[in-house]
Amino acid sequence: MVPIKTNSLLRTLREERGLSQRLLAKRLGKSKSHVMRMENKREGEFTLEEIKGLAKAFEMTQDYLNSLFMGDDLQFSSLHEKGREINYGPGIKVKAHVFGNHLLFSGILSLGPQISMDKKSIPRSSMTYYLVLKGLLTVRQGTREYVLKESQYFCAGWSTSFEFYNPNQIMPVQLLIAATPPFQI
Repeated sequence: MVPIKTNSLLRTLREERGLSQRLLAKRLGKSKSHVMRMENKREGEFTLEEIKGLAKAFEMTQDYLNSLFMGDDLQFSSLHEKGREINYGPGIKVKAHVFGNHLLFSGILSLGPQISMDKKSIPRSSMTYYLVLKGLLTVRQGTREYVLKESQYFCAGWSTSFEFYNPNQIMPVQLLIAATPPFQI
């Protein structure tokens, strides 16, 4: 597959929506020269913040915008945001939630070639979200229930919501998940 030239697509999206560079810059909270530089970028050169801003400005989801830009070859030059994330490598961020002395889960969003965790690797296609769980907890999805033990993982293949809980805590999480293999435990 020949990568799409992002600069021509960004310009096309802007023009299709009747936006001038100045108006797009205003929606992004940036200068017109910043928009001009963005229109000259190639595939894989957009930061996560730029993707978020463009998706909002064009009134589309980030996933849809990413798929327009990159097709099956999506890569970010900078996926990592500063905050309470743990870096596991390019394109992977983890947010850990701790109750008491127990790590109940950590969610990994990967747009890189694969996820590596505990010497296990999950191959992936682009535009895929994976959730990796550690610790002893129960996951309910509809009528299905999965008990996860230390260092086990699963990934899901559809958009859904889950509840991660122990006897004292309930934490609902909405996941938007693109085509992946079915649950693996």
